[in-house]
Amino acid sequence: MCPLKDFRFDQHFAGQGFGTKNEREIKRLMPRVAAINALEPEIQNLSDDQLRAKTAEFRARIQERLSSIPTSLSGCWRTSGALPESGFADLIG
Repeated sequence: MCPLKDFRFDQHFAGQGFGTKNEREIKRLMPRVAAINALEPEIQNLSDDQLRAKTAEFRARIQERLSSIPTSLSGCWRTSGALPESGFADLIG
């Protein structure tokens, strides 16, 4: 039995030169991770009431973005079962 039977030279050498798909995805996401981590001290300093207000602010921003999606597209999502009958509102509580 050959130990290299399942070894794929093309995948091995592509991974060596360009990184695996997962490594490339991690590299692509790292700037977002750094930006999110930079916000941590600001969020940690918020009181409970301020944090609740931020939550309400985020929900309003999400609702605003979702309302800008064309109704024809949301109709497609609803028909496919990807969206509840009541629309986007159920998704953000």
